[in-house]
Amino acid sequence: NDNGSHCLITIDGIDFKINEPSPFSRKWYSHKLKHAGLRYEMGVCIQTGWIVWTHGPWPAGYWTDLAISRSGLNGMLESDEMFLADGGYRDRKNGWAETPNGYNNEDQRMKQRARARHECI
Repeated sequence: NDNGSHCLITIDGIDFKINEPSPFSRKWYSHKLKHAGLRYEMGVCIQTGWIVWTHGPWPAGYWTDLAISRSGLNGMLESDEMFLADGGYRDRKNGWAETPNGYNNEDQRMKQRARARHECI
């Protein structure tokens, strides 16, 4: 159901704990978990809260959120589509992500509430 917005989903990387692979490699180390992990990119619809995109798994210590986005979601979007994301997606070449701008206004607080839903998944 399109409401005319150019941002219809929020995106974030989500890490899942795994058993430590052998031999040890830092590519599996998740700074979020402080343990070996796999990272998935997950997209949540802003209007419904439904999971509408997943991409992965990736070794959590090797693939950043931005690199994962570039390898999948960015290529799937139309030229006029964007997504809301946290500061990990901020990059001059990443024209698809709308990230926090540092202002404390109602628009930014609404976007923060939408991004915060990823913490409950």
